[in-house]
Amino acid sequence: MPGRLLTQQLRKRYMSNRDLISSQGLMQRAFLHGVAKLFVLHRAGQGPVYGGALSKSLRGLGYHISPGSLYPLLHALEREKLLRCRISVTRGRVRKYYELTTKGQSCLTAVREELAGLVQEIIFNGKPCTVDR
Repeated sequence: MPGRLLTQQLRKRYMSNRDLISSQGLMQRAFLHGVAKLFVLHRAGQGPVYGGALSKSLRGLGYHISPGSLYPLLHALEREKLLRCRISVTRGRVRKYYELTTKGQSCLTAVREELAGLVQEIIFNGKPCTVDR
């Protein structure tokens, strides 16, 4: 009997850890998707951007996003009227440039303000963040 009880306890602990890891993975994936959206809005706010350049910038920051994820994200932001698309021919290639709309700028500003409060609370335990310059 003691062996069976131990096995049940281990199985229960394993299932609990597996659920935790699964939840953590889902939360991290959703967070990174939101960060990618925020990054796209931020970069588009600096000037027109295209998918390849965004992908390269994200890769440089250690965030690898496939074209199968990036382009649907760009199209979704365009549908939400946060970005506008302008088609240009560069060196014989058609390229879509995305620019931040007025609605996109308002959204970016609001998210930055909300995010600043969350970062202060979660990362800095509610203490004011100071940067030495």
